[in-house]
Amino acid sequence: MGFLTNTSTVTLTAKLTPYGRQNLLLNSSSIITQFSIGDSDANYYGDLSLDNGRVPDIAGELGANGTLNNGVYENVVIKNPIQVNSTGVTKKAVQTGSNSVVITPIVNGSKTISYSGITSLFSDRTTGDTDGNANLFQSFGLPITQTQKNLYTSGTYLPSAIATVNQNKVLVLAIDTCEYGEVIDGKTVKVSLTTTGGTPYTLYSTFQKTLTSLTTVDSKIVEDQSMGAPFGKNVALLFSDQVKKPNGNATKSWATGYGTTKPFSLNAKEQFNPLPNTNTGAVADTCVGIAYLDKGIIVITHQAIVNNYSASTTTISFNHISNEVAQNVTCIVERDEFATSNNPTHTTGEAIRVSEVALYDSSSNIIAFAKSNEQILIGANQFMALGVRILV
Repeated sequence: MGFLTNTSTVTLTAKLTPYGRQNLLLNSSSIITQFSIGDSDANYYGDLSLDNGRVPDIAGELGANGTLNNGVYENVVIKNPIQVNSTGVTKKAVQTGSNSVVITPIVNGSKTISYSGITSLFSDRTTGDTDGNANLFQSFGLPITQTQKNLYTSGTYLPSAIATVNQNKVLVLAIDTCEYGEVIDGKTVKVSLTTTGGTPYTLYSTFQKTLTSLTTVDSKIVEDQSMGAPFGKNVALLFSDQVKKPNGNATKSWATGYGTTKPFSLNAKEQFNPLPNTNTGAVADTCVGIAYLDKGIIVITHQAIVNNYSASTTTISFNHISNEVAQNVTCIVERDEFATSNNPTHTTGEAIRVSEVALYDSSSNIIAFAKSNEQILIGANQFMALGVRILV
């Protein structure tokens, strides 16, 4: 076993037992009804508690087939459970409301991937008999049928920002799945590359211009307007100064506001014009590619890049997000509760050094087991609320 991570705060993160994992799937989060605490890591013959980061963990974090694991093996128990009171019972009911499950988006931070972490290939919709990569046009919502092509050449999308997406051949850049979370933030993508002719290109993601407040746009992760619809739900469109600056204005740049907090409302990040508008002087901007934010894939459609691509100079920068799904269980230690330990080194009256919490169903089956990253002292006449988090 390893040691729990040394952090600046005390944490109690529970791992599910096999029984608990099974029953949370079959039943609901309300099956946890009781808790107990223990001091199985305490040696009261010495005065000192274990340092932060020296409490033994109960399981590793690598799951089957390279996934992450949040479980423990069978037969995990508290070796030295602490008695709730003089009657000798060791379990107590969890606090009301402990069955709520909360989904919290976690920003994982910015990173840059070099070409060694990127798989690049070409897809040509005309070579389906000789190259299986032609299937990717369907994966990415790119036009294949004549009816779909007509939307770009004579129909809905002809005068729009995505008119030039209708190409036979595209460049596909795929980020290794171990390099990002559940989704890439669609306002943070930056692709830098140099073509074989030595021309540098920098592509930036942004969102379609609407009447939505810029503070609301700052909170967006994916494109949710008409120009993104043909390509799927979790996408963002890409633009480049080297192809066409925002609204064709030489004084503007798609780089403005990149990498900042609140890029649109505070830092003037450009949104793209979906269509020309003679009343406002807007011209349609030119999309050069699409970022598929959950797939970790960039598709470049601009032919000057596609036909002259040089892989060795490519970098992709982005911020990425994962959802944390957790059940928060509150365990209350009232004054004069949990004062008696059956740890053979403990002497009556000593503060209890708690390092483990077990969560049970109504039949006393352990559903989840938590270890604290340092020992928690419970003294006489002390009230304490222990918040145990279960990552589902």
